[in-house]
Amino acid sequence: MKDPEPPQAQETPFLVELFLQLENAGIRYCVLRDADGLPQNAMGHDLDILVKPKEAKPAFKLICKAAETNGGRLVACYRRSAIVARFCGHNHLGWWGMAVDVFVDMEYGGLPYYNADTILDNSRKRNGVRVASEKDSAVSAFLKECLYAGCNRKGYAMRAAQCVVNTPERFKPVLQDYFGRTATSRLMNFFGEGAPETEIPRLARTLRRGLLWQRLTGFPLRTVCGRVLSYWQRFTRVLAPPGFTIALLGTDGSGKSTIIGKIEPPLMHATHDEVICEHLRPNLLPSLAKLFGRPEAAETTSNPHSGRPSGTFGSLARLSYYTLDYVLGFWIKVFPSLVRCPSIWIFDRYFHDLLTDPRRARLALPRWVIRLYSLVIPRPDIILCLGADAAVVQGRKAEISLNAAQKAMTLLRDFCRTEPRAVWIDTGVTIEESTDQALAAVTARMAARHPRY
Repeated sequence: MKDPEPPQAQETPFLVELFLQLENAGIRYCVLRDADGLPQNAMGHDLDILVKPKEAKPAFKLICKAAETNGGRLVACYRRSAIVARFCGHNHLGWWGMAVDVFVDMEYGGLPYYNADTILDNSRKRNGVRVASEKDSAVSAFLKECLYAGCNRKGYAMRAAQCVVNTPERFKPVLQDYFGRTATSRLMNFFGEGAPETEIPRLARTLRRGLLWQRLTGFPLRTVCGRVLSYWQRFTRVLAPPGFTIALLGTDGSGKSTIIGKIEPPLMHATHDEVICEHLRPNLLPSLAKLFGRPEAAETTSNPHSGRPSGTFGSLARLSYYTLDYVLGFWIKVFPSLVRCPSIWIFDRYFHDLLTDPRRARLALPRWVIRLYSLVIPRPDIILCLGADAAVVQGRKAEISLNAAQKAMTLLRDFCRTEPRAVWIDTGVTIEESTDQALAAVTARMAARHPRY
């Protein structure tokens, strides 16, 4: 009996178009893992595709065109051991996101650890999609996670162990070619004895050393060049991080929490769950309430303007503490994540909120002082200014007077007009329309970093 097809998802039209284009172009490929729902549904997984080296660029272009045909944009892209691409867009099913990695070899830090040609040769069609064999998929997936992260995900270790233990004559010689006898023996013992996962980090170090030594003794020049290229690719990500930062500004009642809840799912799919949300600041440093032993809830009230502003000295101390958290938090907490992968950081409010609504932060300072501090604050890649008619905002948040709502909206509009990275989002319309505006602005700004593919 034929298995029922998985339900359609927002990314279904893109996936169907993608595999159709690859077949029509005659590109030799296979999906490395997590292919059960394809081509109808990615089932929450990213898409790892292996191709021949000479077909990497044509395959990548076809993937980009398939995304574009289905309303998608290339929102992040860089080279690692693969072409790492992230797509987000809108079609007749709604907003969708997809993470796609195009591999030409199975390598770690420029060092091959599994035979890509073997994987392609052993691949078979399933539901019209060419996928890697279960054995190649399990073993290569475990080696990848072990080498890169020193961990075991999705039960890869158990599946790999079954394959290697059941057919050692197939895998042991191949593993020895890449890792050498000592490391392979350690790996075979790990599989055969059912060692605990706590041993994986130690196993990973052994495999890395064995892989490097085996390649250096066999192909010294090629190995050095591969390592240099790998480090260069990492360095370029420091200069142009693939990650992205979003700040949402707006008074209470403008719909920030609702918009964040709506834009987060497609961005999570696009980045393979690499979306991080923070309130106001990076929060590397504890809140002032926690610092002075007060309950955390003391800083969040139903009426944000009910608190009495601090004096001049207290306001300067408060502003200086916030500024320190923005600077240290960005460079220690946010920036490394932006470099490591195409993560997206969403800030519900940001430092600019102190300019448009200083009373909320209990600041009693001239705006020029706050502007002076803002010169050292890392700027988000895009600032979404959420606003509507003052009467609409006041109707949603009765604690705010109409006069206060009007003043806040005026300051926010003035800020939006003068800030190049700011985009106005009208939240006086339906939530679907506001969400479309926000995601269209974000994806357009992200795609602008990759004008050509």
